[in-house]
Order: sequence, then structure tokens, then C-alpha cells
Amino acid sequence: APDLNVDASVQVAHAIGIGRMEPEFDYFTALDDRSPEDNAGAAMIETTEFTSATMYRYANIDVLHLCENLGSARVACRGVEAFLRSFVTSMPTGKQNSFANRTLPAAIVVQLRSTQPVSLVNAFEKPVEAHDGKSQVEIGCERLAAQEKAIDEAFGASPQKTFVIVASPDAKALPDAMPEAVACNFETAIEEVSSACANFLEENGYQLEGEN
Repeated sequence: APDLNVDASVQVAHAIGIGRMEPEFDYFTALDDRSPEDNAGAAMIETTEFTSATMYRYANIDVLHLCENLGSARVACRGVEAFLRSFVTSMPTGKQNSFANRTLPAAIVVQLRSTQPVSLVNAFEKPVEAHDGKSQVEIGCERLAAQEKAIDEAFGASPQKTFVIVASPDAKALPDAMPEAVACNFETAIEEVSSACANFLEENGYQLEGEN
């Protein structure tokens, strides 16, 4: 039934490592603690291939389309808040007991645009390598800010507002490298983005007052 089709209002890119990644191997054995007394061998011997990387993740939301899909400006704003929290803080569930990959982002950049969304992934076409006492995170943040500035100057595509959340000492220079950005904590950014979305929807004829 084509009339039931719904076009998504969110686009999510694959996470990529910003530097070169070297595969490593985790050797493990599994034992049967109820095996017969005459059997002292392992039930399983195996290796798991894994790698570690500093990741760049990107997603965008079409707020107007989200409101049309949900049929409510208020629900759309709550949806934006929920998506931001989930996208930033959710972790893959696979292999958690083996690798405990519970790392939150070192830095978050949220941009509000009235034109098309813009990914800054080109900043990492060349692998980032730590050097001269600078970490991958520090150099990655520098590249991210430089790429954003280059796009703004080339296309005149400056965002209406930018929020920067810093959660690592190595990313502390990011707000200075993006002087137009508002430096704040994560919850403040969510509140400000939700408020901006509400104003944008009202400007486009979607009222929040009187909705449940």
C-alpha cells in the first residue's frame, strides 16, 4: 500500500575512524565447568578481531518534515530532544562484556541550518595521526573547525546557530576555533535546540499552543 509509505525525516551516516586503524586480536577460551573429570580441555579456543578508533559520527534532522510526519509541533520538538540524547549517548550492545565500549563523545557540534544539512566528514579524508604532543581528538577538532570555516566561506552556508559541547581537555580549543558557536553543556544545548525548533515551526505555521 504505497499510501502508507513514510519518508524518514532523519539521516544517519556510518561512523568512521578519523585515523588509521590497526586490527588486533583478542585470544580467548571458553570452558565447560560441568565437563567430565577425565576431560580437562577447553570447550572452545578462538580469537576475536577488533580495532580501536576515534570516531566521527554525523546525523541530521529535517524538523519541518518531522513535524509533518508526526502531526504535532510539540511532539516533533520532543522527538528532536529524544533523538539528540539517543544519538549522543547510546552505545552498541554487541560485545559489551568483552570490550566495555562505554566511551561518550569528546566533543559534540550541533548546527541549526535553514538550507541543506552539511556533513564535515571531508575534514578526515587524510588520516589523523597524533604528533607533537597532540592527540587524535585535539587534531581532529582543529580539522573539523577548519573544514566548517572553509565550507562557510566557499558556499556562504553559515549555520544560523552552532552549539559546542566539550567533554575532553583535548577538545577545549574547539569553541575558540568556532567563534560563532555557543559553548555549553549537553542539556543546555538540547533545551536551546528544542526552543529554536519550536520557533522555526511557529514561523512556518505550526502552533505549539493548545496541543497535548
